[in-house]
Amino acid sequence: MGTVNEATIIGRLGRDPESIPTATGTAMATFSVATNSHKKKGEVSIQETHWHDVKCFGKVAEMALEHLRKGREVYVRGEIQYRTYTDKEGIKRKATSISAANVQFLGAGEGDSRGRVSTESAPDDEMPF
Repeated sequence: MGTVNEATIIGRLGRDPESIPTATGTAMATFSVATNSHKKKGEVSIQETHWHDVKCFGKVAEMALEHLRKGREVYVRGEIQYRTYTDKEGIKRKATSISAANVQFLGAGEGDSRGRVSTESAPDDEMPF
């Protein structure tokens, strides 16, 4: 049996996508997506916001840079990636991100409707929400 390394999130962009130059000249974009979860503490419902770093490449990155803006609702599916690095103060840090294979723009942006861009074939039907 094989293994699966995949994340699927639906949330809102916390900032406009940023273009990152690559050595090969391939388009790369990064952005953050906020998702919420709700927990009950006795009679009180507490909402927690979780932030996810997303990176995408090629056509997916080009479309994200063109169409996504802070606050826009988005569906993201891709591989979870982990890395370690040393910060400016010499402290070793860990980072987790999603390398997006599929990004779907939800809700209407300025002058456009739903859009989807993917590095793979996507199903013909709409997302069920």
